[in-house]
Amino acid sequence: GTAASVGPLLGSLLVTIDWRLCFLVNVPLVALALVLARANVHDDVAHREARFDIAGVVALGLILAGAAWVLTSFGRGLDPAMVLLGAAVIVAAVVFVRYEASLADPALPPQLFRIPAFAAANGAICFSNLSLYATLLAIPVLLASDPATTVLVGVALFALSAAMVVLGPVTGIVVDRFGARWPPALGGVLIAGGALATGAVVTGGSFPLLIASLVVMGAGVALTFPATRGAAVDAVPQRYVALASGMLSTSRYFGGMLGAIAAGAVLTALPAETRGPVLFTILAAGGVLTTLASLGLPGAARANGTAIEAA
Repeated sequence: GTAASVGPLLGSLLVTIDWRLCFLVNVPLVALALVLARANVHDDVAHREARFDIAGVVALGLILAGAAWVLTSFGRGLDPAMVLLGAAVIVAAVVFVRYEASLADPALPPQLFRIPAFAAANGAICFSNLSLYATLLAIPVLLASDPATTVLVGVALFALSAAMVVLGPVTGIVVDRFGARWPPALGGVLIAGGALATGAVVTGGSFPLLIASLVVMGAGVALTFPATRGAAVDAVPQRYVALASGMLSTSRYFGGMLGAIAAGAVLTALPAETRGPVLFTILAAGGVLTTLASLGLPGAARANGTAIEAA
């Protein structure tokens, strides 16, 4: 959360010098992360003998890439080649699910999505990140009418992310005490309300009001992270805990991909005066869907895997 807050602010300052620095700054940061991981992360867990499902991993990557390609092509109209590719992706997804269900150690066990809490957690994180990533991409475009606003863009995105820093630990405490259902349900409401307010003021409105609306959105997103991750790993049998965490990340970034597609389509297809209101109305719907998905999460904390071993 801290990194997500500082990153856009630092980037807005670096871009005033040279936009390439926004990419180059990652080199020493990643190098430092590798050194720290090498020195401090130890492989001391017990391993379970299993065959690695390389075919499933490759197939899942290709299916997601194909879906992204098809979805990003919608804004350019119906291309027969894209229609065929879309049909191929659907067929491939069906074959993939059947193949994975037949394996003893699949890359993505389809039966996990028959667990209500696991499916709900993935849905909630997907929809909340749809709204988050679309906002991160859209704000710089919507505020880019004047080069002098570059730093203001960084301030706005800092406000969006800062709420995650403050509320992340608090949300974790609330989830531990009261369960995973209501924090992300409330978070979806805040995302929806903040998105509608952002759409109303993002073009030509008051900058302080924009900051306030983005803080509300950021608070909503913050309420979804600890609850959905905890619920996802608590819902599955112990052998699938790491996979459940990884799958939640996949759902998170799949939502981000959908948000990027929505932002790109709206920002390129609509006139400047209607882009903000239309896009953030869509993102408000993402907040509503976050709340609806969250209602499938457990209302009280549960021991890992106790609810679904039978699944």
